Amino acid sequence: MAEKLKEIKDFFTLEKRKSDRLPSSVEIFYKVKHPSRWGKILSVGNISGGGARIILPEKIKVGTYLQLKIRIPYAFPITVKAQVIWSRELSEYLPFGRKPNLAYVMGVKFNHMKKRERQLFISFIAENILQVYLSNEGEAPLHNGYN
Repeated sequence: MAEKLKEIKDFFTLEKRKSDRLPSSVEIFYKVKHPSRWGKILSVGNISGGGARIILPEKIKVGTYLQLKIRIPYAFPITVKAQVIWSRELSEYLPFGRKPNLAYVMGVKFNHMKKRERQLFISFIAENILQVYLSNEGEAPLHNGYN
């Protein structure tokens, strides 16, 4: 038991990045400017307490600030200010007609989150990291509350 606790502690203190990332199926909405409408992020590649890898239907310049609304299960949506750190174009082809369907993958860094929202978000991330780490295969399905 003590050895397993040590392994878990070691896992959380590894410095691969500033925050461990995990695959995610949370819903995230975004907007670039304050009066604009919320758009849905196409996909969330991975997420951590410090940022996320996201795919958007529009190009957004590096350095741009976004407002994100993150829906985590069993809680109110969390609003966070984030900054685009890197961005690349994805070019995929539709199966019929070979028409380009452009999307953009980018890394965003979370810059500001209210204290209570940050506590909820970090608890959600930590719970899911533990699920993955403690599973036999290391790939436990994430509980997302939407299924």
